[in-house]
Amino acid sequence: TMPADTRGFGVWRHKRKDGRIMEMDVIGFDFTLEGQAARLAVCRDVTEQQEILRALLASEQRHRIFAETTSDVLWDADIPGDVLEFSAGLTDVFGYHLDSKVPLDWWVSRIHSEERAAVSEGFYAALAGQDVHWSAQYRFRRRDDQYAHVLDRGHIFRDADGTPRQMIGAMVDITRQVEATEAAALAAMDERRRLARDLHDAVTQSLY
Repeated sequence: TMPADTRGFGVWRHKRKDGRIMEMDVIGFDFTLEGQAARLAVCRDVTEQQEILRALLASEQRHRIFAETTSDVLWDADIPGDVLEFSAGLTDVFGYHLDSKVPLDWWVSRIHSEERAAVSEGFYAALAGQDVHWSAQYRFRRRDDQYAHVLDRGHIFRDADGTPRQMIGAMVDITRQVEATEAAALAAMDERRRLARDLHDAVTQSLY
C-alpha cells in the first residue's frame, strides 16, 4: 500500500540491544525485484548530529534572547567576507534598520571623521597581528546625524595558522557618561576661575 517513490521518513528513534536510544534518519527506496515490488530502507545513525543541532539551536536561542534584552549593540564580523551583522539594538540605540549584513565600510563611514582613520587602522592592525582582543572609543553617527560616544570591544577568532575568521563584539553607548564627565570638568574649571577671581579680589583689596 506504500506509494512507489523514494522518500525520506524523517528521524525515528530506535532502541539498541543494550537499551540505548539511537536517532535514525530513515530513507525508503522502491524498486522491483524478480517481478515483485520491493522497498529498501536505509537507516543512518544521526544521534550525534541531532545532539549537535539541538545544542546549536539552544545556543542560537540564548544568543537571540541576550541580543533582545541587552541595550548594547552586538555585532558579528565575517572577516573573509568583509561584512558585519548587527543585533536589533542597532535600531534602538542608533536608529538604523538593517535587514541584512552590511559591508565593513558601512560601519567605518559612520565613525566621526576626526577619529575614523585611527579607529580603522587599529581595527585592521589587530586583525593583521596575533591579538585576540580589540577595543576603541570613538564617536558614531546616529541615523539622525547626531553623534554618540561609544565604547566598542571585540574578540577575534582565528584559524590554527592565525588567520582571522570572525570577530564578535559589542558597541556600548557611553554618551551620558562622557557628557557627565565633561560637565563635571567644566564645573571644576568654573570653580577654579571663581576661586582665582576671589583670590585676585582679596589680594587687590589687601594691597589697597
